[in-house]
Amino acid sequence: MLVAFLAIVAASPTVRRTTTSIDRRALGLFAIAGVFTALAQLTNFFALEIGAAVLVIPLFNTFPLLVLVLTYLIARELPKSPAVILAVVSIVVGSVLIEML
Repeated sequence: MLVAFLAIVAASPTVRRTTTSIDRRALGLFAIAGVFTALAQLTNFFALEIGAAVLVIPLFNTFPLLVLVLTYLIARELPKSPAVILAVVSIVVGSVLIEML
């Protein structure tokens, strides 16, 4: 994904101009989010080595709820779209139901 993004930036002057005008603070937060995402994937694989997939995958699928909570804590604002909130709740409820069975 990173290689494709860098190729697009290198090939398109318009994209290059747009990406160079990005707020440095936002870019830093984006990079930190990428590191945490990579760590989450890595710990997911470690958990799969230790426990059964039936237990690990539903727990891992609750991350949208964590993202929603962190977004609210940082921005003090819930998503404007009720569909996003409904989707997050549906994913988490489905994960809980799968784990209970």
